[in-house]
Amino acid sequence: MKATKTTTPLRDRCLSHCTTLGIPLEGVSLDELLSRAEKEKLSHLHFLDLLLGTPADARRERAVARVCPVLMLSAYLCCETPTLTPRVWI
Repeated sequence: MKATKTTTPLRDRCLSHCTTLGIPLEGVSLDELLSRAEKEKLSHLHFLDLLLGTPADARRERAVARVCPVLMLSAYLCCETPTLTPRVWI
């Protein structure tokens, strides 16, 4: 994509919005996506999906990685409860 005087401020604003929203996006990545969208004549929704899909997938994977050990432990504790023998106090 060719940077013009009108697209550069808008591009910078979009990058700023992504930073504010916590979406990891570098300028080079945005430029590549914009070029691809222009060449392939992608719809707005397809472009948005490409823009947000990778960071969203990464966030989902991190969330599952955090939750899975907890779910596995809770399943173990529910199904594999050890038998406790009472202690005899003297």
